Amino acid sequence: MQNPLLDFIKPYAPRDLDAMRELIGAEGGKSIDINVQESSGTTVLHWAVRRWYIDLARLVLERGADINIQDVEGDSSLHLVSIAGGNVSLFELLL
Repeated sequence: MQNPLLDFIKPYAPRDLDAMRELIGAEGGKSIDINVQESSGTTVLHWAVRRWYIDLARLVLERGADINIQDVEGDSSLHLVSIAGGNVSLFELLL
C-alpha cells in the first residue's frame, strides 16, 4: 500500500516548506491522517527522519505525528535517528 500523503510531499521536500504546509493542512488542523503508514510501515515522519529533513519533521510533529509508530522492522522515528548517524538536532526534536 502506498502512502498518498508521502506521494504528495516527496516532490516538495525539502525545498518548499510552504507547499508542504498547505498539503498537510492548517496548523493544528486534523484534515488528514498524518500518521498513515505504507505497507512497509513508513510514515511521513519516518521518511523525513531518514533523510534528515528537520523542518519537515518539525512540521509533521506540530500536526500530531506519533513518534512511537514503528515500521515493519520495528523501528520508530527516534530509533531511525540513532541508527542513521545520530543527527543531534533531529534527535532533540524527537525527544
